[in-house]
Amino acid sequence: MIESDENAALAIVLSNTKRKNRTLDIITIAKSFKKLEGGYGSRKAVAEKIGISTEMIRQFMSALTLEPDVQHMISARKIDSVDVVSELSKIKKSEAQKLAAIEIQNINSKDARDILRLMRESKVSFEIAKEEIAKIKDSKKFDDMHVFVIDFNNDERTKILEIATRKKVKPADLIKQIVLNKLGEYETEDVS
Repeated sequence: MIESDENAALAIVLSNTKRKNRTLDIITIAKSFKKLEGGYGSRKAVAEKIGISTEMIRQFMSALTLEPDVQHMISARKIDSVDVVSELSKIKKSEAQKLAAIEIQNINSKDARDILRLMRESKVSFEIAKEEIAKIKDSKKFDDMHVFVIDFNNDERTKILEIATRKKVKPADLIKQIVLNKLGEYETEDVS
């Protein structure tokens, strides 16, 4: 890599990953990461040079795997969240990816991430995922709620339903309580 190209790419990456408000779009930053990766030989070398994780670099660079129409939306900053871009890149069907990108342009980043994750993990359409997330938000009235999709086999599901019925709670509430209890155990282990 020519030194001036390297310096320009470094300047772009450093000035747009070390602060909260980026001045450039994700595609431009991703292309700079790609130049640096080519120049330094690996993503790990780039991460060490600029002091961010390889995972963060991967998330930025996932923008370069998206459909050209979606990349154009990102370049125009109609989609401007690295997390959302990373989630979009996990939708492999090009039409579904384009439709999701069009739909999420006017949705906040957290909702967009949750909708895209639900689409991918539950293999449902954008509209169904959006409706499900809206139902959850309406029922809970929480702005900071996060949705996790967990796969259970039939035996595990049956056991969860049996225990929830016996305890007279909703299965989702049972799972939440189990997770919170386990988190408490981990916190206690960390202190000791």
